[in-house]
Amino acid sequence: MRCHECVYEYRCGEGLNCGGFSLEEMRARYSPELRPLFDAAAEVEAEGYLKLTRIEEFALLATKLGARRVGLAFCIGSAEETAVIAGYLERRGFEVSSVCCKLGGMPKEELGHSPVPGSSVDTSCNPLGQAAQLELDGVDIIGSISLCVGHDALLGLGSTIPVVTLIAKDRVTGHNPAAVVYNRYLRRRLK
Repeated sequence: MRCHECVYEYRCGEGLNCGGFSLEEMRARYSPELRPLFDAAAEVEAEGYLKLTRIEEFALLATKLGARRVGLAFCIGSAEETAVIAGYLERRGFEVSSVCCKLGGMPKEELGHSPVPGSSVDTSCNPLGQAAQLELDGVDIIGSISLCVGHDALLGLGSTIPVVTLIAKDRVTGHNPAAVVYNRYLRRRLK
């Protein structure tokens, strides 16, 4: 598939099925375990469209799923932002558990990894440890805040709890990765 080069003018949004799966096969993928999340996501899209920020939509999704405890897996560099998000969620009635990326991390040197420039000692991030701790804390849904590329993937793979990206890390664009495609000066970096 090369949907980004669509010759059908994206009529899939109108029901055109040009993929290799039948609708029955697609419906079967949404098992009874996944269906509540799928349905809640569709409701959030409809209700929040052009009205709610991503963080507000996350709170609405958690509400629709009946979540009481919300987990935040965050980068140590975004502790301040995480405190703001946690406060918002708590005011919405959620119990919040948060886990910093460095929890249980090992010195990068011991792992054979290079420290970040300017650091002589640097501790590795531990996204699998974040997932494990949030599961121990009994959270119902996890918000990922500014985890490094790859660490965000490991958090999702290591978690049995749904993970939603609240902030995607991009140090160059102030955590706005879409800026590189919207701003012609930044877009030059992709050429």
